[in-house]
Amino acid sequence: MTNLFRLSIIILIVTISRISYSQSGEISGSVTDSKSGANVEAASVSLLNGKDSSLVTGTETNSEGKFSFKNLPDEVYNIKIDLIGYSKAHIRGIKISAAEQKIALDPVKLNSGETTTEEINVEAERSAIEFKADKKYST
Repeated sequence: MTNLFRLSIIILIVTISRISYSQSGEISGSVTDSKSGANVEAASVSLLNGKDSSLVTGTETNSEGKFSFKNLPDEVYNIKIDLIGYSKAHIRGIKISAAEQKIALDPVKLNSGETTTEEINVEAERSAIEFKADKKYST
């Protein structure tokens, strides 16, 4: 009888500890254009480990400019937001803890950047052999 009681207590403790350590953190936010205030769709949002900046996961903003990361363990994270034609944005030191499981970030405002390149020359050579209507011509 006592062995059954001890086994029940151990199972109860293990179950409670697993429930309390569940990954239930969430980070959410939105991205807008700094000049127009319009929602920025399809921006790449990377969730990085706060310790070594390794990639944890990634997503894109939806048509309303919103993004979210769910089921996150208690840790410190960084976020990098990137979209062609805009400057990158970084948010550092976002901490998920037992006391703060859901974090709603302030809207991230991306600055449109100017992307320019030097002059590009494209050159091509014409083939010495041409094919026309079942005939082969060489020039």
